[in-house]
Amino acid sequence: MKNALLLLFSSTLSFAADVHINITVGMSSDTLMHDGTSLRIWGFREDGSASSPYWVPGPTIRCKEGDHLFIHFANTSGLEHTIHAHGMDVPQAVDGVPSTSATVPPFGEFVYDFIVPHAGTYAYHCHVHTVLHLQMGMYGSVIVDPISGSNTVWEAGPAFDRERLWVTGEYDSYWHWLAANGGHPTNFPFHEYNPDYFIVNGMSGTDISEDWQTVATFASQQKMLLRLNNIGGFLPHRFRFGQLQVQTVISDGRPLPEPMRIFSNEITVYPGERYGVLVEGPVGEYMTEIDYLSIYDESLVGSAEVPLIIYLEGDSTRDGKRDILDLIQLLNGIANPSSLGHVSFLAADLDENGVIETEDFLLLLPLIL
Repeated sequence: MKNALLLLFSSTLSFAADVHINITVGMSSDTLMHDGTSLRIWGFREDGSASSPYWVPGPTIRCKEGDHLFIHFANTSGLEHTIHAHGMDVPQAVDGVPSTSATVPPFGEFVYDFIVPHAGTYAYHCHVHTVLHLQMGMYGSVIVDPISGSNTVWEAGPAFDRERLWVTGEYDSYWHWLAANGGHPTNFPFHEYNPDYFIVNGMSGTDISEDWQTVATFASQQKMLLRLNNIGGFLPHRFRFGQLQVQTVISDGRPLPEPMRIFSNEITVYPGERYGVLVEGPVGEYMTEIDYLSIYDESLVGSAEVPLIIYLEGDSTRDGKRDILDLIQLLNGIANPSSLGHVSFLAADLDENGVIETEDFLLLLPLIL
């Protein structure tokens, strides 16, 4: 028994690694919504300087259970900020809560380092004036894989073939305007929260359905793991999967000891919660509808939609490379709408792995240009 435990311990150590990521913060970027409106955002990016563009959500931090994670944090702004590892068990000194640890001063630096404790889906965000800084976009996700790095929810847990991360939130455009024009937390209208953009992975409206990293595409013989992270706002988000049944395997970021055997076609994720659901089903194109609910009575405030496409195994036009064709068609249509039909031949010229041949891509360039 002693030898077995020693072998297990040494095996765990052999998979652990030091993981370094450089995160900078900025407060002068803008994001374009689906209707053409530009909103000021504050956010995180990997590396960069004060003048670099920033985006929402920030870069996803990915590591394995047992890794030693080092987040090298550079504050390139004129305000204090922190990084709080939301939902993770970390030492208090690197927890990023100002009242119990410390803040990173303007133009200062700090290294958050800790041993990653559990597989699952987590978040990180600034914990200085949290209500405002979250709304402005200072958040991201942390995905912790099993020790072996396998495509299982946790070590020897339920397996999946593909995954998508849906970070949901909402924007109150007046808050963003006020923050961009000198508004300060001491006189901010926190009692009036009226979100008018409902976002998934930083996008709103039709932009969501056009993003290949957001649309869930997989074969009918596969299982899709959807990592649901409601960290970008203050409303409950209800995910409705229509005809598809889903199985919950991650609750509040942590793997469940046993997958929930209660199948449902909807799940409500409250602010700060993270869930993981496994999806499988017959061939078809489905629409995941997300309801953004009032914090007072859970009445409907807004909505968003994310396509979920299940294709037949072996259909080369329906694997992950189809997204490239969609992008090509979009670019070509913008450059020359009358020639949009000329790219249809490419669907037949994918090789057996669904990859566009170099010759075909070169033939395509004159159409785009």
